[in-house]
Amino acid sequence: MNAAEPLRVSGARAPTAVAGALLVASAGLTAVAPVPVLLVAPILLGVPHLLGDLWVLFLRPAAARSVARWVGGPVVALLGLRLLSAVGVGYPPWLEILVGTAGVLLGAASTRSATRIGIAAVACAPAWVFASQAALLLGHVHNAVAVGLLILWGPRRFGIGVAVFSAAVYAALLGGAADGALTPFAGLAPTALAKALAPGIADPWAARLVTAFCFAQLVHYLCWIGLLPVLLRDTPGNPRPLSTALRADLGLPLLLLGVLGSIALPIAAAWDPARVRSTYLSIVVFHGWMELAVLAAWRRTPAGT
Repeated sequence: MNAAEPLRVSGARAPTAVAGALLVASAGLTAVAPVPVLLVAPILLGVPHLLGDLWVLFLRPAAARSVARWVGGPVVALLGLRLLSAVGVGYPPWLEILVGTAGVLLGAASTRSATRIGIAAVACAPAWVFASQAALLLGHVHNAVAVGLLILWGPRRFGIGVAVFSAAVYAALLGGAADGALTPFAGLAPTALAKALAPGIADPWAARLVTAFCFAQLVHYLCWIGLLPVLLRDTPGNPRPLSTALRADLGLPLLLLGVLGSIALPIAAAWDPARVRSTYLSIVVFHGWMELAVLAAWRRTPAGT
């Protein structure tokens, strides 16, 4: 596939009715119960969404030949840093930003486009300017990456519809549509969420950013668990059921590890859900950089051709 040629999806159709219903349900859940959603969604959906993320971006054969060799090293290094942090080994914030930036620039470099490299460098600049809040910025921004890839890789009208609906709900939440909905749940306090997701911002804007993040995270999970894998499940001339594609491309060991993780995380959360959620989210910061790196290289990611 030519590096300048846009990506095409090989015949898979998006389940528009189901996706629409789930988007509406996500907006409704965010409006009435944002704190329970922010607590439970990462615990139940976090590992499955990582599997979808890895499969779509790296482990399908065509993608592995193009993107993984460019950005795989920085992604593995980022995961290593996050695991070290989880066990109490500290490192300066700039080290993670440096490795993440290297991954994004390598993704852009894979296109052989000086313009793309320049855009990637500018996109990474805020992480350096606000180094102490780089992970937070990444958390907010990366929620939109899946929708961007859906537009680039899927049926254009469907992807744009998801983006428009999501943007409208996001704007409504920022406008106060869910004011008053933040109440404590199972040890997770709205004040802690506001401190983590909107530090230094006063109410009502801090609370509104928390609810907006809640909806954006749900859409992010919906895209990686359902929409993108369904859209991109086929190989040229060889359409496969999604379960067959996942097992073939992920490999049985990684698939079983994902299944075990999907079971183990909720079990561990039964004792201290807020702590398990926090630990999980801390470790998976690496995948936000991974998504940005692949987005920078999207023309060289022939996931559907």
